[in-house]
Amino acid sequence: AKPPSCTQNRRHLNSIRRIRCVNGMRARIRSGIWPFRAPPGYRNRSLARRDIKKIDPDPVDPPVFSILQAALKGFARGAMTQSEMASQLAEANFEALAGAKPTLQFVDRLLTSYVTFYAGWLRDAFGDEVEFHRGRHEPMITEAEMHAIEDIRAGGPRVALPHARVTSECPLKGLLRCEACGHTLTAGRSRGRHAFYSYYHCFNRAEAHQRPNFSKHEVESQFEEFLQSLNPRPAVLRALNEAIVTCWMEVQATTAEVARNQATTLADLAARRAKILEMAETGVYDAALARERLTMIDREISEKGVPLPDSDLVSFDPATTTAEAATVIERITREWFQLDSDIRGRFEKIAFPGGISFSRERGFLNRQPSCIFRVNGPDVAFDSGKVDLDGFSLNRLVSEFAQIVEIGALLEMPDMRRPTSPMSPASPMRLAA
Repeated sequence: AKPPSCTQNRRHLNSIRRIRCVNGMRARIRSGIWPFRAPPGYRNRSLARRDIKKIDPDPVDPPVFSILQAALKGFARGAMTQSEMASQLAEANFEALAGAKPTLQFVDRLLTSYVTFYAGWLRDAFGDEVEFHRGRHEPMITEAEMHAIEDIRAGGPRVALPHARVTSECPLKGLLRCEACGHTLTAGRSRGRHAFYSYYHCFNRAEAHQRPNFSKHEVESQFEEFLQSLNPRPAVLRALNEAIVTCWMEVQATTAEVARNQATTLADLAARRAKILEMAETGVYDAALARERLTMIDREISEKGVPLPDSDLVSFDPATTTAEAATVIERITREWFQLDSDIRGRFEKIAFPGGISFSRERGFLNRQPSCIFRVNGPDVAFDSGKVDLDGFSLNRLVSEFAQIVEIGALLEMPDMRRPTSPMSPASPMRLAA
């Protein structure tokens, strides 16, 4: 027989080396160590250059790890699409941190090739069947989130999330209304050559409707001027305070008189009940008649003893509440765009229950002003320092003052304020470099 040639020897040796190499990599995978380059979010150490074997799991890369974790969890919840993931990574300066450009192809690899590693599993595809082994590295997502991502990628149902009514970029979304049709204005963004430009527009698709668009800067700069008109005029505030004090004193006097009459009536009924019991004990009334009389007295006591209806005016302190409310209104109108959306929403329900219409010709119009702002409006008659409250609900007026004071208490809570962005609310959002 012919001896093996040099080529055959080399092939045999290479085959042995390949088997040994594969077996070594599979042993690493079974022990929970990924023998290859770690995906983004984990640090790759140059061990091969120093002739050191990889015996420890890949450590996390903290800034990149947290950015990818938030994006993957958002996709698993159905809160964002792949395009939105790419945009979020770009806005987080991912390319400078990880050295990889967040394209749609890159996001696709995150959701397919890397998703099992991110869930804490290592894929062994060297055998006849693919095996998965638990890795010793720190998982980025849970196993349930991994399955949710796979289901979404396979065309499964996406979790329905409520549509955001208010966004930090367009805080007037949901509040403004189209003057022509009354529909709520929504917000959008268009991409220019170097920046995104936000705008408000009407989504009414009626053929006869022009569907106006207003730039964010145009609307919000005019809205700041409109807010200043909401501050109560000092003369109106003083006259309003006097009118409320007068009504408050009348309510206090009426309530006290009713309470005295009620107490007198209940005392008389209690005396009559005691007399019936005494007559029953002395034999003047038999048991049946005494029971009948007691039932009638008890029913009358139950009817007369109903507590007086609560009124906001009874516990209202007009001397301080109106002044505090005016201070809160002034502060809200001055710091509107720096306030938390919850505080703005509470104030909108009081000040603008019917929304605000806007047009370039007439500016802003409060469609259904509340009692406070109707009294303070320029069309309200104001003579000799007196405010005519005819046609206004005094209880509603007092309730609105009290609610505004409650909002003032929330303003003092640090978690109800969001930090001022270094970028002006009316500035275009710069594209990531």
